[in-house]
Amino acid sequence: QEAEAYRKQVETDLLAARKAATEAEQPIRTLAFTPDNQVLATAGNDRLIHTWSAEDGSPFETVANQSGTILALAFRTADELAAAGPSATIWNLNAGWTLERTLGTGDTSSPLVDRVNALAFSPDGQSLATGGGEPTRDGEIKLWQVANGALARALPHVHSDAVLGLDFSFDGKYLASSSADKFAKVTELATGKLVKSFEGHTHHVLGVSWQRDGRTLMSCGADNVIKVWDVRTGDRKQNIAGFDKQVTSINFIGDGNQALATSGDSKVRIVDESGKEIRTLAGATDFISSGAVNGDGRVVIAGGQDSVLRAWNGLTGQPLANFEPPKQE
Repeated sequence: QEAEAYRKQVETDLLAARKAATEAEQPIRTLAFTPDNQVLATAGNDRLIHTWSAEDGSPFETVANQSGTILALAFRTADELAAAGPSATIWNLNAGWTLERTLGTGDTSSPLVDRVNALAFSPDGQSLATGGGEPTRDGEIKLWQVANGALARALPHVHSDAVLGLDFSFDGKYLASSSADKFAKVTELATGKLVKSFEGHTHHVLGVSWQRDGRTLMSCGADNVIKVWDVRTGDRKQNIAGFDKQVTSINFIGDGNQALATSGDSKVRIVDESGKEIRTLAGATDFISSGAVNGDGRVVIAGGQDSVLRAWNGLTGQPLANFEPPKQE
């Protein structure tokens, strides 16, 4: 029954997406490049301004223009774009970040105990999971409503030590967690029931990642190992070794069996489920704390102890950019 309901929901979402795509297929009337030729802007009858990477065509942003069809675009600077139709408007495409809200108070009355070590958004973007807790005493996992910051629920006593990693399953039904208690675990969110517990790491488990089909989970730890687990049976499928220091993060890439791994030995690597090293992304010079990769594996970002955020093309291994810390005046 659950599978049938899920299939119907997928079909409904697919029809809605096709309708939206059809409605969006309206003539493009104008386009413009930024002065540095890095970004392309397009607009037309759909009253939307779209910005794209001029290098690979990946989409950046969509801005709604309520006044009507857009007939002309021109960049004044890399951030300021003029759009003309029934009226003329200048848009700031890099208006900066504003603080939406803060969770917790930072004092003894805070609903968050001690530090927060892990964050994960649910696939629908409606929930934010936080992981932390008081070291050596209890692990804390809480789910918050993104819309208003309200606490949706707590998942008590999943771990006996601080939670260090979180990841939602692709269907949003399960939450994987990892902890300093040397366990990776899976909780069913509808009931709050612990459904799987994976034991085998000999040190803190620093990260977890679901494969998209929900059948495989990877965990990484301070024991310098990645472990691959069969979620259905709870069995360990594979140990991936070869790291000289702790493996600090793990992230499956898209729909496949490859994952991005970062480690304290200054390495950023792409490995597959069998343990084969696909690619090493060179350039890091110190302990790497965290990494992330987009859905198609084209953009990999990692950062660590040297305070430099580095970006690579995950398909070729070529460096894309280095973001240095601000210069001290």
